Amino acid sequence: MAEDTANILINGSGILNCWRWPDISGLHSFKETLRVAIIGNGSSAIQILPQMQRTAKHIVTYIRNPTWISPSLATTNLESNGGQNITYTEEEKKRLRENPDELCTLRKTLEHELNSFFEMKRRLGGDKNAHFYEKLIPKWTVGCRRWTPGDGYLEALTEPNVTIKMRFDVSFSPFWELVGKDGIRLADQWKESPEAYFGICAPNMPNYFIFNGLNCPIGHGSALSPMDWMADYILRCCRKIATEDIRSVKVRSDATHDYNVYTQEFMKGTAWSSGCRSWYKNGKIDGRVTAMYAGSVIHYKEMLESFRTEDFILQYRSPNRFRFMGNGKTIREKNGGDLAYYIQ
Repeated sequence: MAEDTANILINGSGILNCWRWPDISGLHSFKETLRVAIIGNGSSAIQILPQMQRTAKHIVTYIRNPTWISPSLATTNLESNGGQNITYTEEEKKRLRENPDELCTLRKTLEHELNSFFEMKRRLGGDKNAHFYEKLIPKWTVGCRRWTPGDGYLEALTEPNVTIKMRFDVSFSPFWELVGKDGIRLADQWKESPEAYFGICAPNMPNYFIFNGLNCPIGHGSALSPMDWMADYILRCCRKIATEDIRSVKVRSDATHDYNVYTQEFMKGTAWSSGCRSWYKNGKIDGRVTAMYAGSVIHYKEMLESFRTEDFILQYRSPNRFRFMGNGKTIREKNGGDLAYYIQ
């Protein structure tokens, strides 16, 4: 075990990453042509079934509740590949590297479609398989549970070797022990009613920043752009700490609570709060929505564009908060830079 020290801790470990193998005898010695039971119809089962259906002798899939299955997202731009993900050739990658405008246009087109989001009956084989409808089409609102693109899942359910019968650690605590100010453990703080500030900061955890924490836009479209905005926000905080003689930055508990009161009130009018068991609500039916942002992805971006100092407690390294002003000169002047840079 290595020991290290730092002034700032950034948790970039993400979510849905603390996987655990189930305790099942023979799990790692599975052979083809065996009978297989798949329990549940969450995102993992939806991805696994079409692959196993091709080789298993028979599969029984146990489904407690139906779920919505979407076509692949951004299908307008993926139709040439049947709506599934595209593997770009080396030539295509080279062309996009050498033509940044073309790459930008492609990214904008894909993200526009993702940010603006069912044809289940057709994919179940139409009226000839109408007996599947009651088992597989939910009564609750689209989006209450994770909206999963299931390439081949519904089709696999209709195959003759599949019979229908009616886990990750998804808490947002890191899988190591994190102890903050006054010995407060983050796992204890988040045990009952976890609260964070825009998914990035947690009360009582000074100089601690998180990527994709509680109530961030992880189900609003592409995850890459919000992570870019989180990085920009965290870097602005780090720059402030480094250049303004600040010892620590800690989000206020009352600001975090107010933000979460607003968030949960907003969630009451969304599909995520409707009556289904979902990891968005930490596996509960009627629990708090802890995994989604209260607004659009563009709204989230605009909220992160300013640092609300009033929501934080700043501890300075000296009694005078303006000590960082130094000798009254800038690095530009010290290094002989352009002293009229502001004229353009």
